[in-house]
Amino acid sequence: MDETKIRAGSGASFQFHNVWYKLYYEEERVVSHSSEEELAEHRKNLWGKVNNEVDTQMVEITKTNSENDKEEN
Repeated sequence: MDETKIRAGSGASFQFHNVWYKLYYEEERVVSHSSEEELAEHRKNLWGKVNNEVDTQMVEITKTNSENDKEEN
């Protein structure tokens, strides 16, 4: 079984309530695999994780700011 180091990063910039946010998340793993197909699956899973992390950060920012807006009104 081979071991390979894989890394993926994802980022986004967006404006919300006249404030710009720049988010980024990166992760690196060493994965064991016995075929190129299995390695491709590890890459796909890691790519999904880093994209999901940035999406989650965006949701948290908009949710928190929206809740703060409701409290101010």
